[in-house]
Amino acid sequence: MAASCRPSRRPFRCLILLLALCLAPSARAEVLRIVAGMIPGFCEAKSSVAAGVSGVSCVLVAEMARRVGYKGPIDLMPQARSIETARAGPMVLLPLGRNDSREAFFQWHIKLLEDDVVLVARQHSSVDISAVGKVREQPVGGLRGGMAFDIAESEGLHRLEAVAEERLNARKLAVGRIVAWVGVWNSIKRAQASENLPVTDLRRGVVLRRVEIHLAASPDVPLSDLARWRAALESMKADGTYRRILADYDYEQPR
Repeated sequence: MAASCRPSRRPFRCLILLLALCLAPSARAEVLRIVAGMIPGFCEAKSSVAAGVSGVSCVLVAEMARRVGYKGPIDLMPQARSIETARAGPMVLLPLGRNDSREAFFQWHIKLLEDDVVLVARQHSSVDISAVGKVREQPVGGLRGGMAFDIAESEGLHRLEAVAEERLNARKLAVGRIVAWVGVWNSIKRAQASENLPVTDLRRGVVLRRVEIHLAASPDVPLSDLARWRAALESMKADGTYRRILADYDYEQPR
């Protein structure tokens, strides 16, 4: 009879669990995720570099992450997939070029870099790359999902050939499978070098657009969180870290 009068412990245990959940610190920092598209010179995998990434924009973001106390990785993936992942959310940051087709899907409060989207050709080829219209009906290479590809499409290039990796454009241009290559200049330089091809073999043509690379954010990332990341970037500029990282990657500022 005494055992039957013992009060059940289950409601008490449930109450303790609820109190623990209510008193626990916000998990927002743990659910934040950083992704990045693999673009030569900007974001690449390198196990010997902090956070397992290389490239100027990813190393900038890795240092910002260290300063704000973010403990997670930077997840590298193909460029097109990184954009879709960030659009799907929730709570995603990614280094990304800003253009009209992406404007509505992200927050753009933290500018990392500027660069030029350019047409390039082989140094001694006869192709005219002084204007987009000169190669409108000729095969031009570009990175699938890349900002330069979107811009080139909007400029009416009809024979764009998309590749999954920028270095493939370097190969195709070198053997004459494309007459020109459209891309972000610093990425073009890196991709060319990665294929052991001299950058001096390239001839720059028209600049299609001056572009900004941001640490973009999915719409649900709070502005208060973004302010901390922006403050980290400003502190890097103030103490010289920003300048050193750009120099380490031989980053060429727009002309």
